[in-house]
Amino acid sequence: MNQGQPVGSVSLSLKRHKVKTILDPMALFYIFVLFALFILGPIVGLVWGVVRFRKSATGIRKVLWGTGVCSASIYLGYLYWLVSPALPWHSGIVVQGTSPKGAEYCVVQSYYNVVEGYRVSFYIRDTGGVWHQSIMDFETSAWRSAKVDFSDALAAVSRDGVLYREIPLPAKPVDWAAIKPDERNNYCPSNFTVAEVVQSHHRP
Repeated sequence: MNQGQPVGSVSLSLKRHKVKTILDPMALFYIFVLFALFILGPIVGLVWGVVRFRKSATGIRKVLWGTGVCSASIYLGYLYWLVSPALPWHSGIVVQGTSPKGAEYCVVQSYYNVVEGYRVSFYIRDTGGVWHQSIMDFETSAWRSAKVDFSDALAAVSRDGVLYREIPLPAKPVDWAAIKPDERNNYCPSNFTVAEVVQSHHRP
């Protein structure tokens, strides 16, 4: 298997959709409680600890308060690292490049909402230039990184260093004019740049 810069594609019949979900009051209450316990509480404690640290007169108190402040900072940093993939600002290109045979490709993710999370897709051009889309995942957290290895007929896509899926590469070019309107969500025209593919993917 040859190593290439990320990814390949095979079009799936899945259609893009967006589910409207309304959180009930009890769910909102639980979210508020979790926010208060795991985020707001440590932040308040961190600020209070800094104030107490500055006012402490003895060395032992400063050591104790300083230890508490450092612990709270480490906790908040680790908490952010854990929840960061669920936050909305990771939409865009995860990786892009050109396969060993010269086919341009990219892995794209789009954020929808706190319930649905991200949709991740792999795009690759066929020999005629048309982009083929393969949907990698629905309702997932953001991908931190991606890598694609190519063989003669497959693109092996890895997520964060772990093999995620093997995708058949387009066997022959597709005539854009011959694609049925209800199937065009699985393709992008040959004149699309990577940036335009990303914009198309972001649309519901």
